[in-house]
Amino acid sequence: MRKSVALIGYPSGVLRPATVTLLAPIPDLKPGGYDLNLTRVTFPAHMPSNPPHHRSGAALYYIISGTGANTVDGKTEAKGPGSLIYEPFGLVHQWGNPGDEPLTFLAFNINPDGVGAVLPGAPAKIQ
Repeated sequence: MRKSVALIGYPSGVLRPATVTLLAPIPDLKPGGYDLNLTRVTFPAHMPSNPPHHRSGAALYYIISGTGANTVDGKTEAKGPGSLIYEPFGLVHQWGNPGDEPLTFLAFNINPDGVGAVLPGAPAKIQ
């Protein structure tokens, strides 16, 4: 049975602050504060792949429509509607849209407070 909780002071349809309890740790995330965000992203048709980059935390993508080109370790794979893609910390990758239709996806990002979700190139090596 699901329970509904009314939050006083928040009008209907407004995003509310949330406390998240993880059942298991997300690999490679260090203790501390994190920003969480969910973004709907659209890449136009025929968009070239973006430069290689990695996450400061982690990301989960869900493809809504279109077909994207996801490149990891020099290998490009097509990702279409219904695809769920996990990007752990440090995974160097690229996204593009070689198709004739826009690519639309949801991106759920978790990144350390005050640090951008996407960082260029590969992560720095820890000495």
